[in-house]
Amino acid sequence: MKFLVHCFLILLAYAAATFAAGLVIGFGALFANAGWAALGAVVSPSVLVDVFATATFFWLFLILWLAAIPFLIAIILAEIFNIRSALAYLLFGTALGLLATFGDAGYMPWLKLGSGTILNVITGAVAGLVYWLIAGRSAGNWKGI
Repeated sequence: MKFLVHCFLILLAYAAATFAAGLVIGFGALFANAGWAALGAVVSPSVLVDVFATATFFWLFLILWLAAIPFLIAIILAEIFNIRSALAYLLFGTALGLLATFGDAGYMPWLKLGSGTILNVITGAVAGLVYWLIAGRSAGNWKGI
């Protein structure tokens, strides 16, 4: 039973982490297009709806599916080796963000550090930390060790 509850927690944490990543992309796209002037527009309900719609689109169609296999590999390794460090999840999320940039660019992305690379790294880091907050802190607890 403890294993099933932990599996549910992992699924919930993955969904929350990918949705948080979508929100970061939504707000990142807003600031990339409007710059710091967007700070005044953020309080506008129509802008918040646009950001939320962008985040939901990215969450449902891109992040949730494209990040599934690398995230699953990291989750399995964290569960096997009882990795509970927030730093480990932060680094993994950052690496996943760089991997997404590499997949977008098709060549060495660190040679062209632009706003897209920075946004991907921040998105991955936020997703890693959100996952850690929900399920990462209890990685391996289902084993009864």
